Amino acid sequence: MAKKKWIIPVAIVGGFLQTIIFLLLGIILLGNVAFGISYLFWDRHGPYHTPAPTYSIHSSSFIKSPYKDNEYYYCVHEGIYKLDNDGVHLVKRVNGLDYLYEDNGQMYGYIQEFSPWLFIKGFSGTYLFDENWNVEKKVSGRGNIAINNHLYLNYNGSKIRDFSIETNSYDDENEIPLSRFTGFLEIDGQMVFVCENGEMQKVNNLNTYAFLKRPYLRNDNYYIYWYQNSFELPQDICLGRGVTLLSDEIVNDKCIFSVTVKPPSKKCPQYCDTCICGFGETTIYSFDTTTLEIEEISTLHPGCVPIQAEEGVIRYYYDGYFYENDNKISQTETITVGPDYYEVGEDTWSSGNNNGRYDLAYLNSHFYMIKY
Repeated sequence: MAKKKWIIPVAIVGGFLQTIIFLLLGIILLGNVAFGISYLFWDRHGPYHTPAPTYSIHSSSFIKSPYKDNEYYYCVHEGIYKLDNDGVHLVKRVNGLDYLYEDNGQMYGYIQEFSPWLFIKGFSGTYLFDENWNVEKKVSGRGNIAINNHLYLNYNGSKIRDFSIETNSYDDENEIPLSRFTGFLEIDGQMVFVCENGEMQKVNNLNTYAFLKRPYLRNDNYYIYWYQNSFELPQDICLGRGVTLLSDEIVNDKCIFSVTVKPPSKKCPQYCDTCICGFGETTIYSFDTTTLEIEEISTLHPGCVPIQAEEGVIRYYYDGYFYENDNKISQTETITVGPDYYEVGEDTWSSGNNNGRYDLAYLNSHFYMIKY
């Protein structure tokens, strides 16, 4: 009799679960059918070529290896890359890895882990890596930089939070109010350049450091920042164009920047501002931090991607080669756009749709191309 008592409740529960499952499957099926039908009526934009986004990267974006001389590391698109005299080497891919930073001979990385379950956050945090890029331990905190076993987080441009790795906790009494601040701060003996949008970067030499930035949520113009000063670049030079600081070093009171005209291209989708097709004629300028004067010093023809410059030398990429002034230095991969395609629905580029993304750099007398 005991077994019979369970038959009816089990049958009811089983029938209920079966009904729910069939309903869910029906909703999914109807949703897919509705999506497929609506897809037929969406606007198609194009054809566009598959873009090849291309960027110039400062030497300060690379982390000097605490383990071996003449090695540098770079993190992009969940990949850890090593740069040395032999070129670029992909060391490891780490799912969710956002960025790397170094402190006292230790390498840290912030990993954004996403949960597949609704309403449940991923287990994000800062991790300590060993020499072979294996995770030694998780540090329960997030930071933009690490200084003396502390992680410092720029919290929405309103304050900097101090997280102690040793005590595994935030020190709210040491918070630094920012109020949408962009400039230099000293944190525990280390000078740091802070941006109101959250960026933070260690500065090793205040006398030779410069930074180019657009103020966050204020206007579209560019500013050059250096110690205890800043300068707004003229709109007639920069507005609507691509502006790049070609070195984050000030030499003889001068720093060099480039302004690239972006030719109108109906072959590139909206919001893909860095495609290789968008590099028109580039003008190179020298900015004097003492007199605040700007001098035009050179021009590059369309298709050139400016990378780095110093007095008398302009380094750039063009059509599969790296150049110094007009001299070919070394051959590299040719950056090209991909086949044509159509955008369906919104006329907006999806960053995942590309023919390769390219970061170009000049570091320790070597050119580098990082493709990801």
